[in-house]
Amino acid sequence: MNLIIIIILLFRIILFLIIVITVLIIIIISIVSTCLTYDLHFLHLTEVFYECIKFLKENGKEKIIIHLKKGYTNFSDSTLSFKMKEEIVDKNPNYFNNGKDIPTLEQAQNKIVILTRFDIS
Repeated sequence: MNLIIIIILLFRIILFLIIVITVLIIIIISIVSTCLTYDLHFLHLTEVFYECIKFLKENGKEKIIIHLKKGYTNFSDSTLSFKMKEEIVDKNPNYFNNGKDIPTLEQAQNKIVILTRFDIS
């Protein structure tokens, strides 16, 4: 009788450990996939800007107005701003409107005007 109780208790402990390990694995996978998703989204945004620059090089009188929404990201405004400035704007300063005010159509010619609800100075 005591042996049966011990076996049942050991079975319950093993089952509990399997559940805990499974939950931990799910949490780790969720964290890793979230981190990869943020990197992939930023890479995608970079590619969009480079396509816009390519378009402006081929069509010098055009203008591009882009409204960026921060979306679901763990980046702070300053981190996102720094990444955009470092990866995109600083490498192609002639193609971006660098003023705080919304430019006229003439001022925006051959430029990408970025409108956001967060600061990208």
